[in-house]
Order: sequence, then structure tokens, then C-alpha cells
Amino acid sequence: MVRYPDGLGGERFFQKNASSYFPGWIRRAIVGKEGGQVEHVVCDKPATLVYLANQACIEIHAFTSRADKPGVPDQLVFDFDPPDGERFAEVRRAALRARDLLEHDLGLTTFVRTTGGRGLHVHVPLIRRAGFDPVREFTPPGVRCAGPQVPGCHHHRAAQGQAGSPRLRRCHAERLRADRGGQL
Repeated sequence: MVRYPDGLGGERFFQKNASSYFPGWIRRAIVGKEGGQVEHVVCDKPATLVYLANQACIEIHAFTSRADKPGVPDQLVFDFDPPDGERFAEVRRAALRARDLLEHDLGLTTFVRTTGGRGLHVHVPLIRRAGFDPVREFTPPGVRCAGPQVPGCHHHRAAQGQAGSPRLRRCHAERLRADRGGQL
């Protein structure tokens, strides 16, 4: 969760653990992490979403797996970001090219959606059988399928292009957190 207690113009903070004062009717999922565990909120009811909004939670970062099987992803996500606010057309072309290649060449179902930031995500629903390792092995070739097809686009093997890091002057494509605990 990303909370903005003073509104969108104010400071924000990231919160992973459900606060102790959250009502008992809000479902939680305990997920292991290196050195411990995190108690996440499961936003599975409209009332939970309303409660989080009243807590100034503007962004909800979802997992690529579900609470009942956190080690088995139910989606694969490719992330396409512009290097600046003026190159969205390149991102759109790259994301749509990735969608076309994944659907037509590999026979996969895909959905393109905005990220909430400046880019686009190409989602591929998965049957929940394989763990994150086989999904991770597939993703670099999947990302590379679109980058070279669109002028000015390059790829990264992992979520390296976080805010503040150099992204060159081209469209940025990556597999998005295809790891246990990775969030959108």
C-alpha cells in the first residue's frame, strides 16, 4: 500500500504490514520473506477498498500470485515505461507489439493496461501450476520479443529501472517482479 496522509501533494509512505488498528473483518495474508514475514491486507471486498481509501491509501500494489498459493504466480507481467513524459507513443507501440507476439506467435491471452504511472503493463494470465522459477525463465525471451521490434525500445531482464536510475533515452521494457513476493 502507498498512503498519502496529507493528500497527493504531500509526502507518501509505503506500508506492507496491516496496521494493528485495522478492523478484524479485513482479511490478512501472512507471507514469508527473508528474515521474517509480512502480514498483508487482502483487498477482496468493496468494504475493504473503502476502508483503505479512508486510510489515505491511494495505491494498492497487488501480488502476481494469490494468498492461498503465494509461491505459484497466476499472471506474468511485462512492464513498458517511457524515459520521459513525451515518449508514450513508443511505449504504446512496444506494448501492443508484445501483446501481438504473445497472442499470435505463442497463443497466449493478454491484456494491456495502464500502470498508474507513465507506462503500460501487458498481463498474461497463467494456470496456477508452475512456480516462479519457470515463469522467470520464460520472461527474458518474452520481453525481448517486443523491444527490438519497436524502434528506440530496449529491455532489461529484471525490475532494474526503478525511479531514479538511468533508463537511457529509449522505451524501457522489463519483466515485472516475476519473483515470490513481487508486487505490481
